[in-house]
Amino acid sequence: MYCKYCGSKNNKNVKFCANCGKKIAEEETETEEKVVVSTPANGTFLQNNKAIIAVAAIVAIVLFLLGNSGTGSNKNDPKSVSKQFLDGLKSCNTNKVFKNIYSEEVDVSKLTNSQKKEFMDEVCGEVDSYQILDSSIDGDEAEVEARLTSGDESDSGTLYLVRVNGKWLIDMDKTF
Repeated sequence: MYCKYCGSKNNKNVKFCANCGKKIAEEETETEEKVVVSTPANGTFLQNNKAIIAVAAIVAIVLFLLGNSGTGSNKNDPKSVSKQFLDGLKSCNTNKVFKNIYSEEVDVSKLTNSQKKEFMDEVCGEVDSYQILDSSIDGDEAEVEARLTSGDESDSGTLYLVRVNGKWLIDMDKTF
């Protein structure tokens, strides 16, 4: 039989609940078992699920922090995106380059592999090393100043970025 106050299961024919100590009514001493739905009002839902609620809260906080600040090389701010892009140019990594670019003139996602290869053939090997010098953000646009080195030559330039759907990307129309 179940206690009507706390929902705990008790042995038949007991007069007091083994969990909460409250008197069990005479009509409940029959063999018929009642199902008690725990609700926050009687406290049992919260008492029985504190660990689950705590874990869910921690997971929500971690996901929020990861979504807003990013981690490691996936951090989405103009400097980090510029570093990823320049690392892609330096290592001739097509995926790294094209996941960080945007063009209003050309739908980058629809470029064929041969078009991407053609672009990479032009820029691959042009960057031996780089140094991010400065960055500035103005609304959904940003500029990152960088010094690029190729062989014995060093040149400073600006990478222009635009925020598209909340993500910073190199604006190919302005940068190249």
